[in-house]
Amino acid sequence: MDFKEILGSPAFKKVLIKSLKLKTIQKLKEYKQEFVHTNFLKESVEDELNSIISNGQNSAVVLDNNESIEVDVKTADMLLTLLNALEDENKQKMTELLSSSAVNFMKVVDFAMENLNEPEPTEE
Repeated sequence: MDFKEILGSPAFKKVLIKSLKLKTIQKLKEYKQEFVHTNFLKESVEDELNSIISNGQNSAVVLDNNESIEVDVKTADMLLTLLNALEDENKQKMTELLSSSAVNFMKVVDFAMENLNEPEPTEE
């Protein structure tokens, strides 16, 4: 079989089409992921925390600088409790801080843990 016959064979065409489909699907997945990380479809941190609680599963939260941080259900609940306890102006500032970077996100988590956890009972 010569080269032209190979290129013209149905088996070659089938393999070529399958290869192109796989590459196209991979590219589409990459484009979708890139598009989701833009602000067009990006959920607010508060929405992502609510989603974690409603799904009952840990999930990565994507921040404004495109860092992501894994958040468990308990932490998401604690952060929403903190946000809901704040007045609108302070809630907006705290949400902006949460959204800005992983370092700031963890600072807010530490603040919430210090201020929302019930004190340990003392033995008398």
